[in-house]
Amino acid sequence: MNPAVSTVQGFEHSYVAPTQVAPTQAENEFQSTVLQMFMHTNEANRPIRTLEEELTWFRDNPNRLDNIPRILAVMRRHGVWDVNGDGVIDCIDHSLIFRKLYGSNARIIINVNPNNGMNHMFIRVLWDGGLQVMDIEPQGTPERFSMGVVWGVMYNPMFNRDVTSQWTHVVGGMSGR
Repeated sequence: MNPAVSTVQGFEHSYVAPTQVAPTQAENEFQSTVLQMFMHTNEANRPIRTLEEELTWFRDNPNRLDNIPRILAVMRRHGVWDVNGDGVIDCIDHSLIFRKLYGSNARIIINVNPNNGMNHMFIRVLWDGGLQVMDIEPQGTPERFSMGVVWGVMYNPMFNRDVTSQWTHVVGGMSGR
């Protein structure tokens, strides 16, 4: 498959088209609340935009909880590219793109659990001044994105580690935000 190319201020990349996954209903109260926020905005009912228009929207509207399902939908619609240049598109690329699109209140987290072999990067969204958090699976769907819901018992937050500062150079190189 030949990757497509897209350019908008600070976001130049090639990407591979996503696979389609059937949506499900919200799996918990937080997801339900975020989805309701999203559905009650004019943005939920707007026509599909180009990737450039989507990137501009996120640049101009950072750190909004209702952007969580919007970002996941855009990543599915437009695809994800190899951000760190390691030759594979995986949880690292999904996490770095999500962080860039969401803004500074999205922290990059890894969970390495020696008890069950989990070794995964994801996003922790902070709100209410950092007093509340939600762990987001950036490879999830707009309707199903909580780490606990997606991974079930495999996910144990005791093994989470914030690695945002180790990846800032990669995320920062994606745009001038």
